[in-house]
Amino acid sequence: LCLREIKTCCFTTSKSGYVKCLHCRIADLTSVPQLGFNDQDVAVLFLILGVMGISVQLPVLKPLNDLIGERRLVMFCFAIGCLHNVIYGLATTKLAVFVAVWIGSFTMMAFPTISAIKSNNVVRSLV
Repeated sequence: LCLREIKTCCFTTSKSGYVKCLHCRIADLTSVPQLGFNDQDVAVLFLILGVMGISVQLPVLKPLNDLIGERRLVMFCFAIGCLHNVIYGLATTKLAVFVAVWIGSFTMMAFPTISAIKSNNVVRSLV
């Protein structure tokens, strides 16, 4: 990867982090009143996010990285993130929100992958 691509990945990752924060905020402000979420539903939402975060990074990340490579894995994560935002934005039921969160958890593979790309491209003189 060239320096420009690495900078773009870093910028996009930071924006992805903002989207995750926004996602949590949207769960608080928008989905709860409109879809009738109660405290238990929000707890299930974050349980899905936590369990899938662990599940995606342990058994899925390494085989998928070996299969399609780092660059394509990052593109895959960002595409899944777009799908997540569309489903979440169009959700009219609680189930749709839960499915969107389940799908969105696959975006959690982007950060470790980008970190690996950056560390593999460090100039030897900086080490």
